[in-house]
Amino acid sequence: MARKDWFASLFFIALAAYAGWVSIVDLKVGTFVKPGPGFFPFLASLTMGVFATLTLAKRWAAQRGPGKTSRQAVSWPPLLITFALLVVYTLVLPLLGYGLTTFLFILALLKVVEKKGWPVSALAALGVTLVAHLVFAKILKSQLPPGPWGF
Repeated sequence: MARKDWFASLFFIALAAYAGWVSIVDLKVGTFVKPGPGFFPFLASLTMGVFATLTLAKRWAAQRGPGKTSRQAVSWPPLLITFALLVVYTLVLPLLGYGLTTFLFILALLKVVEKKGWPVSALAALGVTLVAHLVFAKILKSQLPPGPWGF
């Protein structure tokens, strides 16, 4: 494993541990039914720690296993399109509201970046939007930007 892979993985594991600690001790996580201000930062730090650990384990196993792993070049157009869509999502969210903006964002990601057909893209975008609305607005009682139509 290249030194930079070790350092990057260990850095993100340490960052995740620190963020998790701050979420628990300083921000108070709360419960799933009544989440505190540290709930989402704790989940984010947990996710980051898991992925960093998996990356470390994968690189370690590839180094010890037979053969060498090859590095793949980054495909820049999908990466740049995704970044641009995220910027547009952030700017449009207060204007159109959470529901419509999220639907359009997921639709654009699936149609433009993943090159899926219209029916698959539209149904998946609708499903993601509805599930996210159910989880955040109904179960967790988060305040989402309503947009001009009230949803």
